[in-house]
Amino acid sequence: MSYISFLFFGFLFIALALYYIVPLKWRKYVLLCANVVFYAYAGISQIAYLAVLIVLTYFSALLLQKIAKHRFLLLLFYLFLSAGALVYGKFINYILRAISSIAGGAPLSVSVIVPLGVSFFTLQAIGYVVDVYKHKYPAEKNFLKVALFMSYFPIIVQGPISRMETLSPQLFEGNKFDYTGVKQGLLLMLWGLFKKLVIANRAAMFADPIFGGYEAYSGFTVVFGVLMYTLQIYTDFSGCVDLCRGVSEMFGITIMDNFDHPYFSTSIKDFWRRWHISLSSWLRDYVYIPLGGNRRGKFRKYLNLMITFLVSGLWHGVGIHYLVWGFYHGACQIVGDVSRAPKDYLIKKLQIRRDVFSFRLAQQLITFVLIAYSWLLFRANGFRAALYMTRSLFTNFFSPTQFATAFGFEDLKDLFVLIIATVVLLMASLLQQKYHIRTELEKQNLYFRWGAYLIILFAIIIFGVYGTGYNASDFLYMQF
Repeated sequence: MSYISFLFFGFLFIALALYYIVPLKWRKYVLLCANVVFYAYAGISQIAYLAVLIVLTYFSALLLQKIAKHRFLLLLFYLFLSAGALVYGKFINYILRAISSIAGGAPLSVSVIVPLGVSFFTLQAIGYVVDVYKHKYPAEKNFLKVALFMSYFPIIVQGPISRMETLSPQLFEGNKFDYTGVKQGLLLMLWGLFKKLVIANRAAMFADPIFGGYEAYSGFTVVFGVLMYTLQIYTDFSGCVDLCRGVSEMFGITIMDNFDHPYFSTSIKDFWRRWHISLSSWLRDYVYIPLGGNRRGKFRKYLNLMITFLVSGLWHGVGIHYLVWGFYHGACQIVGDVSRAPKDYLIKKLQIRRDVFSFRLAQQLITFVLIAYSWLLFRANGFRAALYMTRSLFTNFFSPTQFATAFGFEDLKDLFVLIIATVVLLMASLLQQKYHIRTELEKQNLYFRWGAYLIILFAIIIFGVYGTGYNASDFLYMQF
C-alpha cells in the first residue's frame, strides 16, 4: 500500500478512528491489525515471510537468554537464516546472471521472494537479537510486543530502523488522544508531501533523462543531472521519513528523525552523522564496533571502516557501482583522518581562522561537492556508466545545444518552480537550526499560521508532480 494514495489516507483515517475509539488497553491490538492489513496489501507471500521472521526472531531471542552454552553458535545460526535470506533474495539472480554471462550460456534465474521493506525490518530484527545476546536487555517474553515492533506500518517499508527499547513501549502501552499531537503529525506529513511531490518528483524530471541517456550529454549537463539527483534523493527520502514520522505522531508514537540537514555537513564523517542516521548508527553498533572499531590500531580502524562502508553499499543495492560508492565513502573518511594533522599544520601556518563563517562555508562547499559526486556513482546505471559520466566531466565539458535539448520540456516553468521550492526548503532548513518550526507556528496568530498551512497545501495540489512518466507514490529508498 503506497504512502501517497487515497487508499492509504483512507486506511489511516480508519486506523486512527478505531485506535482512539477502543479502550486504552485494546489499542495495541488495533495497531497490530492495522500493521497486518497494511502489509498484507503487498501480498500473502510477503506477509508470510515477515511472519516467519517474527517467529524466528522471538524464539531465537528467548533461547539466547535461557541457554548458557553455545550462545554464539545460536546467534550465528540466526544471522545465517535472517541475513542469509536477505542476501539470497537480493543477490542470487545477479550472481546467476554473472555466472551465465561468463560461461556464455543462456541467462539463469530463479524465482525469489523479496518482500517490501525487507532490508529495513531485517536489520531491525537483527539489532534486537544481538542486543539480547549482549545482555543489553532481556528478551521480550510477550510475542505481541515483538510482532508490533517488527511490523509497525509507518516504518516497515522505509525505516527509520528502530530499536526495541525505545519503540516497543510506545506501541504496547497505548496512547490517549492528543489534538496537538495529531495536528503536529498532520503538519509533518504535509511538509513531507511538499518535499516529495513538489521537489523530489520535479527534480527527477531533470535527473532521469540525463542518467538514462548519459552518453548523449556533455560534462556540464552531467553536472546538472547530478545536482538534480542530489536534491531528489534527499527530498525523496527525507520527505518519506517526515511522512512516516507524521503518521506515527498521530498515534502518539515518536520515532527518530533520520536526517539532520546532511548537506550542511563540514566533512564526510559529519555527513554520516546527519544522513540516514538510523542506518549509520546500526552499522556502527552492529558492524564497525564488533569488528573492533578503533581499538586495535590505525590499520585495523581503517580496515573496519572500509568493511562497514562496503556493507552499506551492498545493503543499498545490487551492482558493482554500489560497492564503489561504499568504497568511495570509506576512502574519503580514511583520507580525511590521515590528512588531519597536515591540514591542521597548514591552517596554522597560513593563519587561517577556524571560528569564522567563511571557513565553515568552505568546508560545507567542499563536502557538498564530494557528496554530490558520490551520488553520481550511486545513481549511474552501472559502473561503466559511472566511469563514462566521470570522464565527461573532463572532456567535452560544455555543449549549449545538448544542455538546451536535454530535458524534454518546452519551457523553463518547471525549473523555475523547482528553484523557488528549493529556496523554501533551504530557508526552512536554516530556520530549523534554531527553531522547532511547528512549535513556533503554534505560537502565531490564527490567520498567520493557517495562511502558512494553506500555502503549503495549495503548493502541493497545484505544483505537485503527478503525471505519467513517474509514479508519485514510489519512494526511492523503497527499492533498497
